Amino acid sequence: MRSAYLLVLTLIWNHDAFAVFHKTEARIAMRNSNTDTQALAFVGLLCVPGLWEILEYLSLLALIAFLPIAVAL
Repeated sequence: MRSAYLLVLTLIWNHDAFAVFHKTEARIAMRNSNTDTQALAFVGLLCVPGLWEILEYLSLLALIAFLPIAVAL
């Protein structure tokens, strides 16, 4: 029961902290750059069940695909 309480408390704290951050100049700069896309990808990674397992395989395939490019350079 205590862990559920801490989870809800942390969720509320994170929501409040993001609401403060959302009003800053840093958030506006983040929104106008590629960083916002990276943040959304991270949120998707955390929220979509099973996505991490797929990304592990895709990362391996990407490394294998980049190897001939690195050797050619």
